Amino acid sequence: MNDASPGTMESPESSSPTSKKGGSRFGLLLLGLVIVAAGVLWLEPTRVAWGLLTGESFYEGRPTSFWRNALAGPAGARAEAEAALDNGGNDAVPVLTELAAGKAGNDWKGSEVRILALDMLGALGPDASEAIPVVMDALEDEDGHLRSVAAVNLPKIGAEAEQAVPALTKLVAMDPRPETIRAISVYREEAASSLPVLVEILEDHSHDTETRWNAARTLGKLGPRGVQAVEVLVRCLDDDASTVREHSAEALGDIGPLAATTVPDLVGVLDDPATRVRRDAVRSLGQVGPEAKAAVPQIVPLLDDPEKMVRDAAAKTLEILAPEVLEEHRAKQKAVKEEA
Repeated sequence: MNDASPGTMESPESSSPTSKKGGSRFGLLLLGLVIVAAGVLWLEPTRVAWGLLTGESFYEGRPTSFWRNALAGPAGARAEAEAALDNGGNDAVPVLTELAAGKAGNDWKGSEVRILALDMLGALGPDASEAIPVVMDALEDEDGHLRSVAAVNLPKIGAEAEQAVPALTKLVAMDPRPETIRAISVYREEAASSLPVLVEILEDHSHDTETRWNAARTLGKLGPRGVQAVEVLVRCLDDDASTVREHSAEALGDIGPLAATTVPDLVGVLDDPATRVRRDAVRSLGQVGPEAKAAVPQIVPLLDDPEKMVRDAAAKTLEILAPEVLEEHRAKQKAVKEEA
């Protein structure tokens, strides 16, 4: 016999369709209220409530999303926002970091805001070092211009060579751009691991001239650790592009005495038709040092070069290699003037 009282049994009508409909309507109503509230917060001009709700950083009482909208807005609002953030110093770094980290996607204004933020962080220098992880991430962005801006600003905000050089080298191997190559040059000898990639770029004539001459220049900035590039730099003294010849000559001088074997090659371009090639070749002979003393007879004629920058470089090199020859030449010039 069942002892349960009929009065205590659950009625099948307690979960009727009417009850379920009521619950569904309440849920939809609640969802609608949430959407409306989110919309109000999103559209509110100062974005303060939204920023507090989502945990954004604040500057001058306004969250990151406020500054993002201002920088992507009309010219007047953008100019005011730029000026305010530029003047913010360290206080603006958290917001600028979040702006730089924003996802660009196909939104050109999003990319534009990120690029502005990256440049502002770079202007702050090492004080913006907390943004290093975000700037490193930007090196792998889909936007090529944004990647190059991140590369330029990475050394400016104080990224150490051991962290930055491998990332920059990887980027320049994939996407050779002058800006990225110049960023590598900032690290000088500490960027020696980039040498093979830079040599490959310099030798590849499919790259534009500016990219190639920046590779030559940066090989020189490696200093003595760039000695393995001497052979290719010598070959490039005969390049069709005068800027490649110029910066190859410059690089040999920057490598210094370890490039002493290139003295005959540098002498060979002292009569180059391009002024800056002659200037850099004669200057590099002085940087090579005593091993270049045999080139003095070929250097002396440059004291009368038509271009002042060449004459000055020749005089400076002779002060290093053969000061007595320079004095003798100056004495002769003085005598000629007096006779005239």
